[in-house]
Amino acid sequence: MRLIGLSVLWFLGLTLVQAQPRKVTNISFQRRDDQIVLTYDLIGKPKSKYRVQPYISLDGGVSKLKLTSVGGDTGKGVSVGTQKQMVWDVFKDFPEGIQSDQVVFMIEAYEPRPRWLYGAGATVFVSGVGWFLWRIASALPNPPPKPTTTSH
Repeated sequence: MRLIGLSVLWFLGLTLVQAQPRKVTNISFQRRDDQIVLTYDLIGKPKSKYRVQPYISLDGGVSKLKLTSVGGDTGKGVSVGTQKQMVWDVFKDFPEGIQSDQVVFMIEAYEPRPRWLYGAGATVFVSGVGWFLWRIASALPNPPPKPTTTSH
């Protein structure tokens, strides 16, 4: 029973806990025609690549919306460094423009987890469930014998 409990806890730890965000600092922006240029510094492990995602808040940071029409130092494979830039095509995401005076930009960066980690967690979980089901099945009594029919 302890094996199952440990397996389930390990699996939940692998799948439910979010990867810890890396530190993004010095976020600034400037308007260039119909685009916004976001500049930021990404602090993390020197040789690691990060998944970087920009967001906008139109209510002072209470909620956030994912920016999709962005190019530059965004997406998967962004390395650490200063003065990283991304360019956002505002009117592709907001055809009517932005109607807010509480605009806040946020940038999140995550280090991708190794794929083998998911496979290892799934293997342990499936093995634990299989072992548990086998224990339950082996604890059940044998079914009664089939009735025999005799003719008179």
